[in-house]
Amino acid sequence: MKKFIIYGILSLVMMAHAILIFGQNESYLQGIALLQQKSYDEAAVCFKKALQEEGPSVRTLLSEGEALFNLGLFNDARSSFLQANEMEPGVSNIWLARCHARQNQTTEAIRYLRTHLESDRKLPEKTILADPSFRSIEKSREWRSLWGQDWYSPSDYQRVEAEYLMSKGQYSDALSILDILIAKKDDDAYLYGLRGQAHAAKNDLKQGIRDLNQAIMLNHEMAEFYEVRARIYLQSNQLVEAIQDLTEAMSIAPEKFYIWLERARTYEKMNELDRAKKDVDQYLEYFHTDVQVMLYASELSMKSNRYFDALSDLNKGLEINPGKEDLYIKRGEVYLKTETYAYAEHDFTMALDLNPFNGSTYFNRGQARLKLDKRQAACYDFNKAFQMGKKEALEYLQDHCDY
Repeated sequence: MKKFIIYGILSLVMMAHAILIFGQNESYLQGIALLQQKSYDEAAVCFKKALQEEGPSVRTLLSEGEALFNLGLFNDARSSFLQANEMEPGVSNIWLARCHARQNQTTEAIRYLRTHLESDRKLPEKTILADPSFRSIEKSREWRSLWGQDWYSPSDYQRVEAEYLMSKGQYSDALSILDILIAKKDDDAYLYGLRGQAHAAKNDLKQGIRDLNQAIMLNHEMAEFYEVRARIYLQSNQLVEAIQDLTEAMSIAPEKFYIWLERARTYEKMNELDRAKKDVDQYLEYFHTDVQVMLYASELSMKSNRYFDALSDLNKGLEINPGKEDLYIKRGEVYLKTETYAYAEHDFTMALDLNPFNGSTYFNRGQARLKLDKRQAACYDFNKAFQMGKKEALEYLQDHCDY
């Protein structure tokens, strides 16, 4: 009965995911993927198309502006950011400050940066000070005057300190700070989210879940909270709950393509290999050259005994990166499984040309050669594998090589 309930929940999740993908503007998603891959020219074209298809939206204008900014087209970028500001005042002030700074327009850059610092959405001080866009103006009198003011409260600095301590693995010290901050301000969702992460890192999963529940209750539109809670559920092996949270995060922030891979790995743990493969394939629709993910896709196909699909992904990967050892090894393993031994021998040889110190590859090639009646060559490989610590090779040496 429990199994049927789980399948029912998963089916509903997949339906929600299908609605999610169908409801998004494809040009926008393509643009975001290209932006993440630093293909700014192509991204800008996609965002322009998205604006024509769905009309002006803050998210698309901001993304278009970012692509144009990275192309050095600062006037065009400012146009996009100004349109976004008209729709949501202040949303792009930091970007407008960057544009003006890049154009050495110090007064305008400082004006927009000041309004950004006066807002609730201001970036951390260290982030702004380290931003390369402001290097050209950071020696100006206006810059020094701006930073002569206190823009951040003691609580802001304490939060940054807690985040720093967490990045260094000092979770107990971070928790001490976060407990104090939450006692002062118990309606700050972000603080609960941080504290939940810290508790989970100390393996206090129940308290981690409680804090993330509180964070989501205070702000249910933050995808990050669902991501973090999903990872805690994974730690406690609550896989269905993890799937539900990852799906919710995707619905809030579909541009976070990496969540598809996290959900795929979760499905894999549940032995839901078809669903896992669908998520990976969806990711590859946007990231056509991610060879590492193609390798993962092939592993999922192999687990499902879909060797043709595995070969398809590996062939694509090798077209993109013919010098990647792992792709030859994995394809050799597929050929070994499908008893295509000559092709297996060839791929293992290619892998060994790239890395002659992999005992497992020698062992696999030895198996292929044995099937091809190349006994002497196979024994050479088994011997090399055994010398490199592959203990399984000893049995083959004793059975086939007069060892």
